[in-house]
Amino acid sequence: RTSEIEQEIPYALRHMATQLSSGTGLPESMTSVSRADYGALSEEFGRTLRDMRTGDTMTEALTSLRNRIESDSLRRAIRQIQRTLRTGGDLAQTLNILVDETAFNLRTKLRNYIQSLGVMTMIYMFASSVIPALLIVLMIVMNFMGGGFIPVEFMPLLYLLVIPSLLLYLVIIFKRMEPGV
Repeated sequence: RTSEIEQEIPYALRHMATQLSSGTGLPESMTSVSRADYGALSEEFGRTLRDMRTGDTMTEALTSLRNRIESDSLRRAIRQIQRTLRTGGDLAQTLNILVDETAFNLRTKLRNYIQSLGVMTMIYMFASSVIPALLIVLMIVMNFMGGGFIPVEFMPLLYLLVIPSLLLYLVIIFKRMEPGV
C-alpha cells in the first residue's frame, strides 16, 4: 500500500497544484484528488476529508493523514503544506517544487536500479549456464578419477529441481530490488 501511494504522490500533488493555480481552494483540490484514480492515495484523501467534515481542522486532518501513512514523500509533502498554510505562502508553487523533488528522487532510484541490472544479468547468466556446465565437467572428471562426489542418479534431480529453484530465487531477489516507479 505504501509503495502504491509513493508511486501516485507526484501525480496527485501535480493535480492539486494545477487546481490551486486555477483558483480552487485546498479542500476542493483534495476532494478532486480523492475522486480521481490515484488508488490508495485517493482513499486516504477521502478519509482526511471525512475527518474534516466530522470536526477536525485542516491541520489536524493532515496530521492524522501523515501519521497513518508510512510514506516519507507524503509526510514531507504534508509538512510543507502545513508550513505553507501557516506562513501564508503560495501553496501551488510549493506543491510544484515538491513534485519536482519527488520525481527527481524516483528517477534517481530508477537510474540506480538500471545500473545494477548489468550486475544482476551477469549473476543470472553465471548461475544459469556456467554453474551447470561446471558441475558436468567436475562430475566427469571425478568419475574418471574414481571418486564421484555426486552419484549419477542425482544429476537429473540437481538439474531439474535444484538449479531451477536457485534461478527462481534469483529472479525473486531481483524483483524485490525493483523500485516502485
